[in-house]
Amino acid sequence: MKSLILSIFIFLLCCFGTFAQTKLTGRVVSAKDSLPLAGAVVKIKGTATGTTAGADGNFNLPVVVAPLTLVVSVLG
Repeated sequence: MKSLILSIFIFLLCCFGTFAQTKLTGRVVSAKDSLPLAGAVVKIKGTATGTTAGADGNFNLPVVVAPLTLVVSVLG
């Protein structure tokens, strides 16, 4: 009985974790010429969550809460 309850608890925990997160995708481009900004750092303000844009300027971030503010920085 204990193992059944534990199995159900783990299953529900996994389900809630899956539904709680969504993915934010986007593309960082230059305001001047609309070219992709490879290597741009994209962070969620007030958190440690962040990522780096790829060569094409695209990025993916896991998001748990909304609304949020993105902070984008580029060297160069």
